[in-house]
Amino acid sequence: MRQLANLLKIKQLALPLLAALLFNALVWLIITWRLPISAAWIPLHYNSYFGIDWIGPWANIIYYPLIGLAIIAINTILLIVINDNKNVLSVSLAWSAVVVQLFLITSLLTLIIHYFS
Repeated sequence: MRQLANLLKIKQLALPLLAALLFNALVWLIITWRLPISAAWIPLHYNSYFGIDWIGPWANIIYYPLIGLAIIAINTILLIVINDNKNVLSVSLAWSAVVVQLFLITSLLTLIIHYFS
């Protein structure tokens, strides 16, 4: 726990991790605000070439934010293990969680636009 506190004191590493958590919270908010809860199967993935290519129960839509949280957790653990504050690898690893969250938001919004609008 002390290593995590030390990690969050470094602005170059704390900012992207907190931004990734904020974007993940936005994914949860989009799901609860925009997607109707239903017992029927819904499309879970939209592909620009083939259209809807993954359907399933509504509860499976939670895979989007859970994958994002898992990536944030794995990146944070790796940052603690690396424990090098000025390394380019550490900064890149921290910002990769933000990039993944942005991809998740984009894919979720694409699904909402093409199916739920």
